[in-house]
Amino acid sequence: MLQPALAENEIPKMPALARMTDTARTIEDRARSYLDANCAHCHRPGGTVASFDTRYDTSLPQQKLIGAPVLIDEGVDGARAIAPHDPWRSIMFMRLNSLDAIKMPPLAHQALDEQGVTLVREWITSLPGPAVLDPPSISPRGGRFASAATVVESSPPLMKTTHLRFGSLSFTATLVSSSFTASNSVVNGINKKPGQRTNGEGPVTGQEVQITVRFNPPISLPADNYFFRPEVLLDSGDFLWLSAPKPIVAPGTPFAADRQSWIRNDDLAPDWLRIGTDITGQGPFNAAFSLSGETDADGDGVADSLDQCPGTPTGEIVDAEGCSIDQLAPCSGPASGGRWKNHGQYVSTVARVTEVFLAQGLITVEQAEEIVAQAAQSNCGALRRATLRRK
Repeated sequence: MLQPALAENEIPKMPALARMTDTARTIEDRARSYLDANCAHCHRPGGTVASFDTRYDTSLPQQKLIGAPVLIDEGVDGARAIAPHDPWRSIMFMRLNSLDAIKMPPLAHQALDEQGVTLVREWITSLPGPAVLDPPSISPRGGRFASAATVVESSPPLMKTTHLRFGSLSFTATLVSSSFTASNSVVNGINKKPGQRTNGEGPVTGQEVQITVRFNPPISLPADNYFFRPEVLLDSGDFLWLSAPKPIVAPGTPFAADRQSWIRNDDLAPDWLRIGTDITGQGPFNAAFSLSGETDADGDGVADSLDQCPGTPTGEIVDAEGCSIDQLAPCSGPASGGRWKNHGQYVSTVARVTEVFLAQGLITVEQAEEIVAQAAQSNCGALRRATLRRK
């Protein structure tokens, strides 16, 4: 059948794909074998539009997998076919690990191959590259929200992102000076190492403008470190953020070494450069920036002056007055005081409060059903039976 014919004694000597479980073979061999078996029927010369080749008998450098750009980046910053040591920027891994419209293979693929996905991830992680964090798990998972919603991302370091309703942000721009000269600038000289030090691009003159941004309703920023990334839409010209290496002196708290202005462009992404430390050599400095507002002691996203339920436990979903369902319908008795008449009164109160949260888009239907079900299974409001002993 084969031309030229194969001698029986030569067959065992020929290269063979590795089983996923064959730990006698390297993880690279096993992962590349898996990709050959599952992807090479399309991803090969003359196959699909993808620019890489997953055939095992193609050498790894010639496969154009490692660090190769992709035709469709799925909105991932710095996406690659395989990003060394970074499965989360590796589009091949993303598509293998999905059952959505982007899934690969696209046909006859109704369940994840957990063993294969794990193998490919471990191979990518084993490749030399910069250290990366796994993407965070996000809470709440989704839903419609009537007010600003704080999304808690649980991977270390803990991050919070506030998503705003349309129309809740406004801004004004005030001309401070019609002609202002900054002694140094960084606009185009944003280069990868070793060419990162340019000492800046010299003085620049333009209008000095103060931009004031307002959030209504306000957003909650618990005491922490924050990375502020401004983006400004321009009709023409450049937007330069004023800054100066002015040190903070006592009783203020100086910035730590890396709490300073960073910058990047498309060529540098996903990495960043420190403007004062890496580019101009002037030392750490920060952009001109200030915040004003009021405190939120329990961190529930509702300012203390508006919070009707102080002391809300961390992570609880609250209404516009800062009250959670547990605070509006506590197990111990009505929020107005006293005890529940019976278990039914407690459950009906929880159901009524839950309906309000659902109508306001604070929780999903599934969450509402789970909350009411847990209330029904609880002992809250249950009558206590007294036991009498006869003497």
